[in-house]
Amino acid sequence: MSAFPRLSTAKIGRNKDAPRVWLEGLYLLKAGFMPASRIQVHFSKQRVEITLAPEGARVVSSKARNDQPVPVLDLNSTALADSFGPIAALQVFVEPGRIVLTPTQTERLRATRCRNGREGSCFSGGGLLSEAARRAGYDPAFAIEVNERYAEIFELNHAEAQMRNMSIEDVPFESLPPVELLTLGIPCEGHSVARRSDRNGKRDRNLPPLWVRT
Repeated sequence: MSAFPRLSTAKIGRNKDAPRVWLEGLYLLKAGFMPASRIQVHFSKQRVEITLAPEGARVVSSKARNDQPVPVLDLNSTALADSFGPIAALQVFVEPGRIVLTPTQTERLRATRCRNGREGSCFSGGGLLSEAARRAGYDPAFAIEVNERYAEIFELNHAEAQMRNMSIEDVPFESLPPVELLTLGIPCEGHSVARRSDRNGKRDRNLPPLWVRT
C-alpha cells in the first residue's frame, strides 16, 4: 500500500480546445478511486479538489495495463483555465478519497518573480555584463565588486547603479534594490591576452581592464 499523503506533479495540456489534466496510476486505486467510481470536482482559485462522492457528476475511467484496469482521471475543462490561468504545472496531493491540485512550488515562485526591468551584477568587473543587460533593455541597479579598480571603472560605465565595493559575503543583501535580472561574472584573467603578459612577455596581474563605455 502507498503511504499517504502522496505528492506528485502533473502538466496542464490541451485537448479539444480546452485545458486538460490527466492522472493515471495504481496510486489512484490505492486511494479509493476505483474505475467507475463517481467523483465530485470543485474548481476554485488556484485549486481543484476531487473527492469520492456517490452522487458525483463525473466517473473515474480506466485503461488496460498488462491486462489490469488502471484508474484514469481525465479533467478536460475550461474551468481549469479559470482556476489556474497561465500556470502549466500542478502539484498533485493524494490521500484516501481526496485529490487536491495546486500550482507547483516553481509556479508559485514564478508568479511572484520581480518584473521591474532592472539588473543587478555580482562579481561585476568593469561592467560588461551590465552593459549587455542595458542594451537588452534592463537598467543597471547595483553591482558587487571586491576589486577597487574594477569598481571604479564600473562606476564610470554605469553611474546610475549602486556600487558595493566589497567581498560578496560582506554585502548586506537586504540593502540591495530588487531586480528582475541578476548577472554574475566569472574570473577571465587567465584567458585575457592583456592580463596574461606585459611587454616583456611576463604575466602582469596589475593591468586594469581597459573597457570604458562611450
